[in-house]
Amino acid sequence: MKRRTELLKQLYDQTCRIREQLQQISGDMNDNDPATMEHLLSCIEERGKIIADCQKLITEETPSWTNEERELLTQLQHWEPELTSRMQELYQAFGLQMKKLQQGKQASHKYQQPYTALYSDGTYIDKRK
Repeated sequence: MKRRTELLKQLYDQTCRIREQLQQISGDMNDNDPATMEHLLSCIEERGKIIADCQKLITEETPSWTNEERELLTQLQHWEPELTSRMQELYQAFGLQMKKLQQGKQASHKYQQPYTALYSDGTYIDKRK
């Protein structure tokens, strides 16, 4: 039982760290420091490990929650929709940034090498658009 309480406290602390990190991160991915994003990713991975440990411990024993554990769980449940929506926003912003990067690479490649492999038997075909 003490182990379960410790895991829930770790989960609570890690969730607090993630909330703090999410508040520091801008919706525009260009404004964010890569170190901040990596720290957020490591916090999320650590939280996932703690959740897996909690699930493993709960399956081993039937939980009868103490008041302290109930309070922690209630607060975590309250924060979950907020975290989920913010993470979805960041995921969409990251996807948009990746799409723009791909478009930039394609455009750059098109203009850097417009005449490669276009000569055929002494004829010239202009394929630039």
